[in-house]
Amino acid sequence: MIADTPQTLLDAADRHVREGRLEQAALLYRQAAERDPNDEDARAGLEYVEYRRRRGGTTSSVLGSGESQDLTPLQKSNQDLNRREFQKRPLRLESAPTQLTIESTTKCNYHCRTCMKGYGAYYAEDLREDVLARIGAEILPTVTHTGITGFGEPTLSRRFDELLTMVVRNHSSVHLVTNGSLLNYSRLERLVSRPVSVAISVDGAGKDTFEWIRQGGRFEQILKRLAMIKRLRAIYGGRASFMLNFVGLRANIHELAGVVRLAARYGIEAVHVEDYEFHGHSFDEQSLRNEPNRANRCMEEARTVAAQLGVTLELPPPYSAQAAPPPRASFRQKLRRIRGIFSEPGRFPRRCHSPWSEPYVCANGVVTPCCISDQYLGDLKKTSFGRIWNGWRYRLLRWRVRGPLPPLKCRGCVAWWGINGGNAGNAIAREGLVVKTLYFLEYRIRAFTDRIRACLRRLGVARTSSPAPNYQRGRPC
Repeated sequence: MIADTPQTLLDAADRHVREGRLEQAALLYRQAAERDPNDEDARAGLEYVEYRRRRGGTTSSVLGSGESQDLTPLQKSNQDLNRREFQKRPLRLESAPTQLTIESTTKCNYHCRTCMKGYGAYYAEDLREDVLARIGAEILPTVTHTGITGFGEPTLSRRFDELLTMVVRNHSSVHLVTNGSLLNYSRLERLVSRPVSVAISVDGAGKDTFEWIRQGGRFEQILKRLAMIKRLRAIYGGRASFMLNFVGLRANIHELAGVVRLAARYGIEAVHVEDYEFHGHSFDEQSLRNEPNRANRCMEEARTVAAQLGVTLELPPPYSAQAAPPPRASFRQKLRRIRGIFSEPGRFPRRCHSPWSEPYVCANGVVTPCCISDQYLGDLKKTSFGRIWNGWRYRLLRWRVRGPLPPLKCRGCVAWWGINGGNAGNAIAREGLVVKTLYFLEYRIRAFTDRIRACLRRLGVARTSSPAPNYQRGRPC
């Protein structure tokens, strides 16, 4: 007997797909679509059936099935040692990293306003083969959690599938951030069954806002990808988790509750909200530091909606009315915000773990502290990771991060696990005149040395190690 409601039709169709009866599944998806022509679930089901037919009725090989996630004895013992060392935070470590971020590519088919890629040409490349080999041999054996996203769209990398398989087989849990544009059915079949956490960047709940911020993207395409994810998860279940990433801006914060509703509509478990990271151009005026009260109201509204819909909402700390002004503010504005000679106690709400547990390996082999900082710590093409991990640069970084004057990039960090707890403006506002003066001097010295290097390169006295730009606005130059 044919089911009466669209949902029972979909459930029956999904079961037929799992069992390989594609004709029966297509019939039921069509019946659901006839009852509701706007039913995205039925449309996605029909599209998937057509995809399976083109492949001869088979699914992509699901490499995640049967893969054990039990940690090896080496991973377990190193994880325990690393946790103990992080509590003491020594400068030299006996433990190896437990977490790792690998930059699979620096190419991207978007040129978002919130990213440096939206403002000029840049050099783009995939993760180099020799670097991947060094990572597999020297770092991965102790790693239990791996991120495969860097300064680019990971699914654009020609090594994406190879890298994903490599880290899953290493017993690592995996995290990636993607714009979602290249998540086709073949790739999603592989993802849904694996221990992968997938964050899809959605900076608006409507077409106009989304496409104004995420330039190069199409809102309708993202909705289609979310419908595909929902259908495949309904059919196959699986171990993957999905969330939406949202960079909070003055132009889109009023749509945060709408993004939460999108998550509920497509069965996405969580929405993660990030503070905007300054890049030194006019778009910095979009920072929520400029409208703290409005930002807090919109976040509270979204929190209420998330609670009603059962969506996990991860927010930065509320914006303080006394938060630090944007970097482009006038000297008088900055001086007016200083509260005293010395910094307030406990101005950092968190202890950042990255210098003690999570290196970031760029596509070209350069090692940096994390996905926020570009501070040079070593090069895997020239030096073994063991020497980099306890080299003088890493030790200096650890010393500064645990002290009152962290590096400049750490000062403006927007990561929730960083020293600022996800809201740099609140922490900077609690700095005293002494700390602000020292940062001012460091910034001026660094800017001066950068100008000297640039001048020497123009004169031909010094060579640049940076290749010429080859990518711009989502396409090769």
